[in-house]
Amino acid sequence: MKIVNYFLAVAAITAMVSCDNSDEKSDYTFINATSDSTTVYFSFEKDKVVAVTNGPVTEEWDIAFYRYNIKTNGGESGPGLGGALCAYETNFDKVTEAPATGYESDDSLMITTGFNPV
Repeated sequence: MKIVNYFLAVAAITAMVSCDNSDEKSDYTFINATSDSTTVYFSFEKDKVVAVTNGPVTEEWDIAFYRYNIKTNGGESGPGLGGALCAYETNFDKVTEAPATGYESDDSLMITTGFNPV
């Protein structure tokens, strides 16, 4: 159950932070992570999937998806300051902003490695 909560927390943060400054704002960004051979890297700053040319050892990305596995750019996954938070609120309509504290990098927390809901 903790794995699902972590995944939901990451999904909620992705949805909340993925808005841009253009006139046409979207609450969601679709990321196709179905490939069994490619990791998809996403940048919140650029609000899009980014091509990472130097492997994960760059700050060009914030969150990465490889099928059911999720990494944040921090800890063992990269040099950034990314982390994840277990969101105990399950009604995401009530979540209006990301908490300021409580995040953990993946050196101390496995976010969803090896999780397969099928």
